[in-house]
Amino acid sequence: MGQAWDQRPPTGPCHDPSVRFALASVVVMALASAFAWQAPGRNAWPAAALVAALGLDAASRLAAAAVSDKRGIEVALRGMPSPVLALARAAGFGGMALGVALCLRPDAFPVLASGFAGIVAMAASARLALARVVLGLDPEPTELNQELGRPPRD
Repeated sequence: MGQAWDQRPPTGPCHDPSVRFALASVVVMALASAFAWQAPGRNAWPAAALVAALGLDAASRLAAAAVSDKRGIEVALRGMPSPVLALARAAGFGGMALGVALCLRPDAFPVLASGFAGIVAMAASARLALARVVLGLDPEPTELNQELGRPPRD
């Protein structure tokens, strides 16, 4: 009884955000595929758009991880002056909301899937643009080097 509780954050595959994201993406892709299989004439294009947007989102998350590894910084998207970037971490909630909405109104799949695909694609594009900007930044700006009296890099 005299032992202190271990205050370390939980570890394991289910607590890793990238694993949770991958699992959520697979579930949404399976749901989209099921709707496309059920009514291909009506649901195939929205399902394909949703799968493509989730693929773009996965690529943008890999790019953000590469930026984080290369620059040694965490690319945090919270607090940015954009609703798409500010809500980027709520993608799991969006997937759950899509699933609940589809349970309530399965006939609205084309509209819901297209809208969710658009939001996911905008967030992924913003993340890719941010990663490109961060990768293009000079870690030691020339003006700062001159002010500090450092010689320019070759």
